[in-house]
Amino acid sequence: MSERPSFWCSSFSRFWWWLLALLGLPLLLYLMNHFHQARIEADLTSRVSEALAAESMDGIAVDVNQRGRDVLLKGEPGSDIERDRALEVAQGVYGVNRVDFAGDASGDVADTGQDAAAEDTKAVDSADDAGTDSDAKAAETADAGGDTTTETGTAEDASADKAADQAAAATDKLPAELTMKMDGEQLVLDGKMASQQQIDALQNEAALQVGVTNVVNNLTVSEEHAEAGWLGSVAKMISALPAGSEMKIQEDTLQLSGDVADDAALEKLSAQMDQMAQGAGLQLQNQLQVAAQSAEPDAGQQNPDQQAARAEECQGRLNAAMQDKRILFTFNDAGITAESNALLDDLAQIIRECSDDMDGMVIEIGGHTDSVGNDAYNLDLSQRRANSVRDYLQGKQIDAALLEAKGFGEANPVASNNTAEGQARNRRITFEIKQK
Repeated sequence: MSERPSFWCSSFSRFWWWLLALLGLPLLLYLMNHFHQARIEADLTSRVSEALAAESMDGIAVDVNQRGRDVLLKGEPGSDIERDRALEVAQGVYGVNRVDFAGDASGDVADTGQDAAAEDTKAVDSADDAGTDSDAKAAETADAGGDTTTETGTAEDASADKAADQAAAATDKLPAELTMKMDGEQLVLDGKMASQQQIDALQNEAALQVGVTNVVNNLTVSEEHAEAGWLGSVAKMISALPAGSEMKIQEDTLQLSGDVADDAALEKLSAQMDQMAQGAGLQLQNQLQVAAQSAEPDAGQQNPDQQAARAEECQGRLNAAMQDKRILFTFNDAGITAESNALLDDLAQIIRECSDDMDGMVIEIGGHTDSVGNDAYNLDLSQRRANSVRDYLQGKQIDAALLEAKGFGEANPVASNNTAEGQARNRRITFEIKQK
């Protein structure tokens, strides 16, 4: 009786078994990745959309389809500031690899890459069809040559007329108008702008520099006014405005008026504003002046108005140093991380330079937390973190009598605590110069 194999596949050689295994393994990995990718993309779409909505950027759409962990933002941001903020918010979402905006060079490539193969196929098919009908179309084109030229010329004329009409419409619009006035600690915004997006972008930037509660927004939307191309540059000037000063933009002119403490402050602020105005494409009309002294102060005593003006200038320097920066601590504790030392050293230098102008004043170091956790614990954590900053500055030869640490816990949020981005902004340290 002859021997017969017990399974039909036992006739396969070892070579075929290895070949089947090598071919099957990549297929299995591809299928696993394909089904897992869809869940990742859906999750990223949801979380990035929520983060943008928390920043009132509902008009910006999120596209992660077939992009893995890369995000493409679509929409019409009101300004470069809003566009950059949207990119920053999306990039800060956990799990996001790369963020592009539709219309950018990288965004266009990512958006059209999926259609490249389809376009190539259409091109081949079109070439085959064109080869079949080329003779007939050539004859028709030869017969109608004169008419084709006429129609082309007419279409070009219509396109040129349309472009001219659009340019004329844009020219007919009035330039955006803006007035910014520092009334004590409050920044008052007045004027007319082309879109609510630009108004929101300016208000958000102002809130970051002077605080949400210190911004009074009287700006209105006007369809008769053109978009402001200078918005991003002008927003950077806010922190430099001294108390009682006013900045007014009409057409291509920036008018600056108000009083400063002395000649040195006048020279410094004038140079700074002139540089910023040039960057915005505006002509500066500088009407700043040194405040008149009503009476000569006693020897060794500062004029109260002069002291207040210098304190305001020092407050502006502290705000500018802290702009877009945060003092970081160890998780759920009050230890300052090493990467925050450089920022604290800069703040110590500013305080040393301003210390002679703050007689009878104190710098309140405020500790703030998000709303996660127990209220009493958050209040204690904020106090300990404020104490850590105070102790660090004292170690840099800052007079202890000039520093006061105070914890506010979760009482003064500057953003929504419903998102991770908002919670991060609420965990902060503030510096405020005030009377003792």
